[in-house]
Amino acid sequence: MGEQVDLYSNGVFDFKQSPRIKQGDTLPLDETLMVLEEGSSEPKSVTLKELVGGKRAVLFGLPGAYTSVCSSKHVPNYVERSKELSQQGVEVIACLSVNDPWVMRDWAKNMGVDTNVVHMMADGEGMLHSKLGLLQHMPGLGVRALRYSMLVDDGKVTVLNVEEPGGKSYKISGPGHMLEDLARVKGQQA
Repeated sequence: MGEQVDLYSNGVFDFKQSPRIKQGDTLPLDETLMVLEEGSSEPKSVTLKELVGGKRAVLFGLPGAYTSVCSSKHVPNYVERSKELSQQGVEVIACLSVNDPWVMRDWAKNMGVDTNVVHMMADGEGMLHSKLGLLQHMPGLGVRALRYSMLVDDGKVTVLNVEEPGGKSYKISGPGHMLEDLARVKGQQA
């Protein structure tokens, strides 16, 4: 129950993570994330239950704040298409990253993200992503989240889209693909 990753051909970097979460699974709702609200000096813990309980949510994860694809496409695309997602019944949109809450707050501010629209949530130690099986090791950057998106209904994973490891792949985790998923799920429920 661990993943062995060759680290610079000098040895093995070992990190433990659970098997990858899949469609139909329930998120570990007691797991916490951190958020640092504007004007606050101390981060606040938020459980997944508080974030997604009783709601339809889109959670998307990315390798890191201030990185190229994350800053130029992933977060801005969710901000731009947040109204469309909301019109499809999505009540919460949250960006999750293995970063600290100060970095997440300052990154959001730097990009002009309204954190009431797209919540910027820190998984500082990667504990949530480890439980979800959504970690990767990136040489020079350490342990990071995979790039992904998921549709969650009251804590249950309805759709999961995981990109190839690394930081550049951005084919199935964006809001355009999620809107297609929402239409497909709606069609299946009809």
